[in-house]
Amino acid sequence: MVGRWENRVAVVTGGALGIGAAIVRAGAREGARVWALDVDEESGRKLAATAGDAVRFRRVDVTDEAAIARVTDEIVAESGAIDILVNCASRDSNADATTMTSEAWDALMALDLRAPWLMSRAVLPGMIARGGGAIVNIGSLHAIMTAEGAFPYGAAKAGLAGLTRSLALDMGPHGVRVNTVTPGWVLSERVAASFDGDDARRRAVEQTQPLRRMGTPDEIASVVVFVASDEASFVTGANWLVDGGLGARFA
Repeated sequence: MVGRWENRVAVVTGGALGIGAAIVRAGAREGARVWALDVDEESGRKLAATAGDAVRFRRVDVTDEAAIARVTDEIVAESGAIDILVNCASRDSNADATTMTSEAWDALMALDLRAPWLMSRAVLPGMIARGGGAIVNIGSLHAIMTAEGAFPYGAAKAGLAGLTRSLALDMGPHGVRVNTVTPGWVLSERVAASFDGDDARRRAVEQTQPLRRMGTPDEIASVVVFVASDEASFVTGANWLVDGGLGARFA
């Protein structure tokens, strides 16, 4: 189907590459005016130049409250009220709980957990005033099952799932839906680069997947489009696992 985001204004954080960029492109194909926010200006400019006239890019640090206020004001002034927010900006962490500094912890939480709240806080008054809107938080399977060395990424993503549930309950009476889409292994540019040409390691990871392959950014984007559309109008507070069945495996 096409047109599921017709005449909507959507904002996607972390929208320059990977899953975020796939969501931007999918939203534009579905009829929305889509604003991609990211600190990666080079990739963001390339995306805007190739994704069509409905896509705009702005370099924004979504941990910066003042920057969020400026860009949301710009979006509303140029495109109209924000109907859809997708919080995709995040980063992984590999740290030792006994040696990680509080500054490093705070920096990770600022992007992976605090920024989705700051972005939601910025768009929710408009959604409440109009009696509707959709927020989709991009989670991770690490929120419910993690791995050695992933501290504190799992904690941040578990917090994001809790944020989703709380906002869904508080905003439901206003017609605003809030959901999480939770990927497993997705072959984004970052994940592909992490294998660094090690085909044997990549095949080993693929063999742990029930479908014997990793997902693609486009496959995650397809679910996000559905969850944020009117086709999912009775869905809120939910955690959509798009993990190829990995969450069903007993290690």
